[in-house]
Amino acid sequence: MRNRRALPIVQERDFLLLARKPGTTIEIECILAPEEKAPYAGEWLFYAVADGERFVLVNQKSREKVFRTHIGLAGMAAILEIAELKTPRQVGLVATGMVAGSAKAVSGEAAD
Repeated sequence: MRNRRALPIVQERDFLLLARKPGTTIEIECILAPEEKAPYAGEWLFYAVADGERFVLVNQKSREKVFRTHIGLAGMAAILEIAELKTPRQVGLVATGMVAGSAKAVSGEAAD
């Protein structure tokens, strides 16, 4: 598992701007795997990777913003306009290569 405490942090407003910057990719890390009794619940973190640096999304108190359901993940993916949401389901796994704004390209809408 990576040391998240050593990563630069970015709050949601700035994360959204950074995510839409050309060349930035989005990553999601599983920090608590879903269980058989609750397959849609777990814990995940969002990262933006830009210019060779990885930024973790934090809340207003500068704590890691943890998403605890697939609905929360899908909501953030919709805000970021990610065409294909990849969700890791084992602790420590990271889904990479997602691009903000890619849903517009898939739907045929003009990208900003």
